[in-house]
Amino acid sequence: MNVVTFASAVSIAPRRFLVSLYHDTLSLSNMLANRRGVLQVLAESHAPLVQLLGKTKGRDVDKLGVLRERGVALEERFGVVTLADCVCAFELTVVDTVDAGDHLLVVCDVGCAMSFTAEHQNAVPLTTGHLRQQGII
Repeated sequence: MNVVTFASAVSIAPRRFLVSLYHDTLSLSNMLANRRGVLQVLAESHAPLVQLLGKTKGRDVDKLGVLRERGVALEERFGVVTLADCVCAFELTVVDTVDAGDHLLVVCDVGCAMSFTAEHQNAVPLTTGHLRQQGII
């Protein structure tokens, strides 16, 4: 699990996302090796997890183990462990990559998309603006 630097919908037909991942990260290695991934939209309530998910390396820290120790609810979706209360999740399949300096841009087809707004009606999606306001980034 990783916090991506940038993610954006880039096409309606076919449905595609562009996900930007730092070079030399476990998340990028896993995504390229498996040719798939899951993009979760986090809620503002997940802001305290950004230090763990985005500022530590999966090669150095068992992120799922730490989440379990903290009592964070997890759920398997699309064959991948996700945060149970994420706002929504997208199943992604790698189509292409583009080197963008310190990041690799990963072009992905969207398979399934799951929205959990009915379950989490009060969830406000997490934004970089909120993270800056909280002094997290």
